[in-house]
Amino acid sequence: MEWINIINEVVPYTMGGARNGVKLTGEEESFYDAGLDSLDVAALSVYLCEVLAVPPSVERNGDLGNIADMIAFLDQHAVRRNLTVPQIRALLD
Repeated sequence: MEWINIINEVVPYTMGGARNGVKLTGEEESFYDAGLDSLDVAALSVYLCEVLAVPPSVERNGDLGNIADMIAFLDQHAVRRNLTVPQIRALLD
């Protein structure tokens, strides 16, 4: 599963994502332009790190408000990859 699809599965677990029905379309997009606020982006980062088993010792330097930055971070640090939609939902529910 592509990173953007994994991120889209997690977005509804944030307040803004659920409330605004956010669906991301590409790496060039900003989470903020898509309707998420800084708290939503922080929550999204935490959820993604948990679902994808990013080691707690990895520091997120700077704002990951840009989708391309988030994907680069996940590509570098995610331990779990190739999750299915049911697996992602099971990890979040």
